[in-house]
Amino acid sequence: MTAHSSCSRDSSRRQPSGGAGKRRAQAGITCDPLLVNSQSIKVHRGIDTLKVSFYADWDDLSEYESLLDTKELLQATEFELSAPIEIGFLKFNLHRSGVRFYPLRLTCGDITLLLSKTVSTASRPTIRLEIGSLTSQTALLNTIGAVKVWFEQNGIEIVREVVSEVHLAADFIGQAIEPLDLTNEDLWIYKAVTFTVHRHNRRLSGVSIGKGDIMLRVYDKVLELQRSHHKQEVFSDLWGVPYSKELNVTRVEYQLRRPVLKDFINLEHCKEGVITVDDLLKGLQALWQYCTIDWARFVKTLVDRDNNNQSQALISDFWEVVRSVVWESVYDLRRTKKIKYKNITALRAQARGIMMSIASFFVRDPEDIEEVVSRSTSLLEADLREFYKDEEQFIKRMYQKQNECVLDAVPF
Repeated sequence: MTAHSSCSRDSSRRQPSGGAGKRRAQAGITCDPLLVNSQSIKVHRGIDTLKVSFYADWDDLSEYESLLDTKELLQATEFELSAPIEIGFLKFNLHRSGVRFYPLRLTCGDITLLLSKTVSTASRPTIRLEIGSLTSQTALLNTIGAVKVWFEQNGIEIVREVVSEVHLAADFIGQAIEPLDLTNEDLWIYKAVTFTVHRHNRRLSGVSIGKGDIMLRVYDKVLELQRSHHKQEVFSDLWGVPYSKELNVTRVEYQLRRPVLKDFINLEHCKEGVITVDDLLKGLQALWQYCTIDWARFVKTLVDRDNNNQSQALISDFWEVVRSVVWESVYDLRRTKKIKYKNITALRAQARGIMMSIASFFVRDPEDIEEVVSRSTSLLEADLREFYKDEEQFIKRMYQKQNECVLDAVPF
């Protein structure tokens, strides 16, 4: 890559102008420039996924061995899949199976923590932390902080911290994807070899450019959320607008992996590339400028590729706003709200179907709703009270279920 100096240069040269100053929206999100001739569109931006590797040494293996013992106890049972483990304010589940090279796998909502005994000098990280969309958008720094405190408390000395992948996303609330003409490849200038149009039931869902170490996706975020019901409430809060299927939100998302991040060597705050999370946070503006100006941009006039006049193509009104998104102080805003990681409506529908099946064995008249409800309630109560006779096991199972469903008091 040769664009790193231009990242630093562009970040200082191109700043939002005129009415593009940062404003506060009703839900406390940061709004960047409005689209040309449209007063109904605002912008929310944030890190959407983050993966961090830690090269570390265990000064004390007692906690690691204790977790291994718990895992072996789980494996000795027939049905136990996980055990609750607290790490700071986070409530993880330790699973009975790990993944390749990492014997210990812990999850908390969309957070995954993988542990091994590999020493810091090995080629493979000792620990991997993967933070998904919901937590990255709402509690990124708190989550990383809680995990690092747990490291310190349990004799884990971090020798090297490396960001292995990050997704930078900007949501344009009020902007429909269809009118933008994004499927016209002649209006794109990009440093990649692949361009793909995506449709869902014949409806345009988005386009993607590139793959692997650097990739751009521009897509209909509301359409995507229709398949992720548990995320709808969260993004509605982040956007500051009521969620509905008729809402228009176009997302611009860049995926950057380690081979790309390490090459940004001329950023003001990270002379050796984007290595740590701190480097990443300080370099967000420059990374976004490189991605939206040098690596891939959308223009308003057809590109004269034969005469190599790509640099003279006029940027589209939409892309002018995309590249002007402000990333400074991206995590200054906080408030507290619960986040649900499971679709409660779907779970209740599943439970209802199961109880109706069970009640059908006892109810003579299928039209007698009172008897159906009575039988279902009494059977469910009897089973729960029977299970509660082993109080320790019952409480343990409830903690597991709670850890799977809700992460309490998430700040955003």
